[in-house]
Amino acid sequence: HMIDGSFRLTAEPLPVVTFPGKVCGCLKDGNWRGHTDGLSRVPFLENEGKTACIWLTFADIESSGGATTLIPGSHCLIEKMAVDPEFRATKEKNNTYTAEDNLDGLNWNPKEVTLKAGGVFFFNDQAIHSASDNLLQQPRLICAYGFTQKGNQEEELSARRTIHGRFNSDHLEMMDDQMKQLIGLV
Repeated sequence: HMIDGSFRLTAEPLPVVTFPGKVCGCLKDGNWRGHTDGLSRVPFLENEGKTACIWLTFADIESSGGATTLIPGSHCLIEKMAVDPEFRATKEKNNTYTAEDNLDGLNWNPKEVTLKAGGVFFFNDQAIHSASDNLLQQPRLICAYGFTQKGNQEEELSARRTIHGRFNSDHLEMMDDQMKQLIGLV
């Protein structure tokens, strides 16, 4: 379930290049490891339909080419486990997940996401994910975008107060009105 209603870009788009070589293990070898993008202080299942991470590909991403790999549905289990103070403390120090962790209730079934150039991939960044080793010569070229549903007036004012921490000030000055609206500045 993705964003319902009006939304805004949450931070600068992030270009990501995965060069050939070792990254986070290989599915073929069974040694892949993943992470989540932090542990939310707000139960993120309450935000279902309010946030989305979107990756745009600039070159074909083939199997074993550094593709994003993730465990579908893992964000649901991670949220339940994150209420345990011991689990949270451990993952705030080392936010890595492997098959050997044997997390109760987690079906360790990483899926590699292959896409053609210009492809778009939507996912919840609280799901366990990471690039896999790039065993090919072509680098993985993507740009990551984070979006959130616009909140009430107080939430939007709070977001505007922190905007300089999430966006380059020079970029903010150069933005046209349409881009300012996209990031929630107007």
